[in-house]
Parts: sequence; C-alpha cells; structure tokens
Amino acid sequence: MVDFQYYDFGEMKLIGEEGFGTVYNAYSKDIDQTIALKKLHHCSINDDSFREFIREVESIL
Repeated sequence: MVDFQYYDFGEMKLIGEEGFGTVYNAYSKDIDQTIALKKLHHCSINDDSFREFIREVESIL
C-alpha cells in the first residue's frame, strides 16, 4: 500500500461506508481531477480483506 497525505486532496465529501472502508469523492491536486478515494479501516486490514480490496480495484480498472 502507498502511504500518502490527505492534504493532497481537496473538497473531500463522504460517499459511503462499507465493511472495511470509507469512500470519499475527492479532488486530487496532483492530477487535477475528481476521484473516488477509499480509506481502509485499520481494524479490518488482514490478508483476506486486503485481497478482497485488490480484487475490487482490479474490477474497476
């Protein structure tokens, strides 16, 4: 996983929460685009949930 700072994002608005993360609509200053940003809950990060997260990312790419 990549560590990043939230100050790189502006106008973060909550989209929703699910089992292992919270999803925000956010503006990325680096790429000058609005994106969906998922913040994983620390308590839910284990091998199985991480693999599920990776499958989710791969399904939308």
